[in-house]
Amino acid sequence: MGRWTWRAGLVACVVAMSSAGPLMAQLAPLSVPRGAVRLELGGDFESWDHQFVDGTSVGLAAAFQSDSLGVGLIPSLASANQMLARITGDPGAELILGRTRTDAEINRDIGIVGLGIGITSRLTLFGRLPAVRSRVQSSFRISDDPATAGFNPGSPAFGNSAGSQQDAAFFQEFSTALGTLDQQIAAGAFDSDPARKAAAEATLSDATALRNDLFNLFGDPASASPFAPLAYSDLGHAVTARVNAVQTALSQFGVTGFNTQLALASTPLDAAAFSQYLTSPGGPIGALPLGELVTARPGDAEVGMAYTVMDRWDRGDHRGGLRVAVEGLVRLPTGQADSPLHFLDAGTGDHQMDLQGRIVADVGTGLLGARLTGLYNRQLASDAIRLVASPLHPVAPRSQLASLRIDPGDETSIGVEPFVRLSRTFAFLLGATYTHRGADAVTFSSSDGAIPGADATIVAEGSEWNMTVLRAGFTFADLGALRPGGKGLPLDASWTWEKVIAASDGIVPQAMAIRARLRIYVGLF
Repeated sequence: MGRWTWRAGLVACVVAMSSAGPLMAQLAPLSVPRGAVRLELGGDFESWDHQFVDGTSVGLAAAFQSDSLGVGLIPSLASANQMLARITGDPGAELILGRTRTDAEINRDIGIVGLGIGITSRLTLFGRLPAVRSRVQSSFRISDDPATAGFNPGSPAFGNSAGSQQDAAFFQEFSTALGTLDQQIAAGAFDSDPARKAAAEATLSDATALRNDLFNLFGDPASASPFAPLAYSDLGHAVTARVNAVQTALSQFGVTGFNTQLALASTPLDAAAFSQYLTSPGGPIGALPLGELVTARPGDAEVGMAYTVMDRWDRGDHRGGLRVAVEGLVRLPTGQADSPLHFLDAGTGDHQMDLQGRIVADVGTGLLGARLTGLYNRQLASDAIRLVASPLHPVAPRSQLASLRIDPGDETSIGVEPFVRLSRTFAFLLGATYTHRGADAVTFSSSDGAIPGADATIVAEGSEWNMTVLRAGFTFADLGALRPGGKGLPLDASWTWEKVIAASDGIVPQAMAIRARLRIYVGLF
């Protein structure tokens, strides 16, 4: 992965407008002539394997790449590390699963069918329906250096029955030993020797705290870590030494029968085992597999209308001039949003309603000209099931799923596309579009569905961004028999290449795209 990718950046800019005069132009006609129908067929091919994070290019799966995989990817390990620090007396004690290397790529193929009809010489109605095939591919590799942890053998979800039985015996013996020492102290067995009694009380207190930490870390179904120190690692040796020291201390007070050792991990994780952790139905995450995910569904459909404000373009023998049109459309929530249980899914649409307005102006003279665009997209709020977690730290327990009210940030963009006309019907273009997206506003859909202690606004992290897209391509347009004195099949076609070349703030896919359009016109009345 990391090779050439395709990205279809924004939905095609189709602004309806018409003219009483000739409609020949080097750019795709911005209108459906009065009484005609336009059939639009399009194909977008987009792909990315990197993204900009606050302006820095990183791999799409960078969140899963680490030289010491641990609490940075799995925040829930923080409590386990704290307990290990108390158990071993080492403040730097940490569960590390190994060194990881990752690759990921997202491809989306989009087929578009659209229909437009010229109601008057200035007004056009149109609609588009995209069909999207989204494909996510990823690879995950993990090495055991510098691993200090593997699966907890006492965990019901990831361990084995032998480990569970060993731990059950360990904690039973530990509890019995503590009870015996406590009874001895209460019965006055050490009253004749105050120093020995103080030592016995200190041993009981220390051993009880150790037993509680060990049980919370290894044995309690509600709090046990899915990972445990490797028996042969320095961390594993430190845990074993701590247990041995307590067993020795108890034996000095005549407390016997506590000889069983805690079951520690015997092998580090490999990629299959880590995937098991992420995807196990009985585990805390319950995610979809990281490998390949293919989704084929409709995208977000659009319906709208456009109005010609001014058309003084290509009058008579003069090339160029000025034309201006405005467009308004509604984007419908017909696409499928990305799955909250697949950390790299791109979905087939935003699955929300948008209200979009656009103004387009073509200016030029002779062989040269430019298309200027301005756009405002109001993205409406909707409810969605999401993980209450940062997009930059995607591995969160399934218990963090909640219904959220998400009001996406609005988008504002400006674009300029200079072009060179090789003829009235054919031109090359090169342009750029700058887009700003505001921050999302996220709350829980209801107070009853709120997760105690969780802040829903973390979901909006990285949602505000600025992006610059570079575009190059060619267009051909000839309305043929639909123009006065013309003949031939009315059609227009375009091919463009796009790339996100820069971004600042937020999270932005670093994508490239090929976009192609073919539109055929048929006169009706």
